[in-house]
Amino acid sequence: MHYAPLTYPSGWPRPASKLELFLMWIPIIGWIFAGLLENERLHPGEKHVQQMFSLRECIPPEIWGDEQKAQIADRIAKICQHCIGWQNRNFIPEDPFEIIIAWRTGDLCEVGALMNLEKEFRCKLDNAQVQHLMGMTFGEVVIFFDNQIHSKKALHPIHPPSHPLSSLKDSDTLSITW
Repeated sequence: MHYAPLTYPSGWPRPASKLELFLMWIPIIGWIFAGLLENERLHPGEKHVQQMFSLRECIPPEIWGDEQKAQIADRIAKICQHCIGWQNRNFIPEDPFEIIIAWRTGDLCEVGALMNLEKEFRCKLDNAQVQHLMGMTFGEVVIFFDNQIHSKKALHPIHPPSHPLSSLKDSDTLSITW
């Protein structure tokens, strides 16, 4: 079955109202009410995307062309499902990655997703690379990480520091003094 790529509704998001902008300058109480107004303004776009997504059934792995790309797509989709809160992982290659990662909603769940992607693929993404990824489709992001795996080099290799407790054996005891 063919699905249309996820899209935000036309004209979304509406610009913030003058009241919302004013309330942002009033500490605590104003921030709460501004946040409520922002949520009301953003909700129709999120609901539209969720409705499109809920119509999708299981996406066959053959859509990715080869097994490795299908596995990479599934790894990325699992992270986005967990961090962003998608009800399933039925993403297609044409879906904009910025929608999948909820880039425009501003609730920082995308930061967690990006950090988990870095951990999963043992790389460090700089700001320019993140911005570049946000302009890609999900299929292009899969190819991006596939190319990194094939080239056998990470974007910026991460070498985990040796942990002082990593050399301990189960039989060792640890004494802590205050």
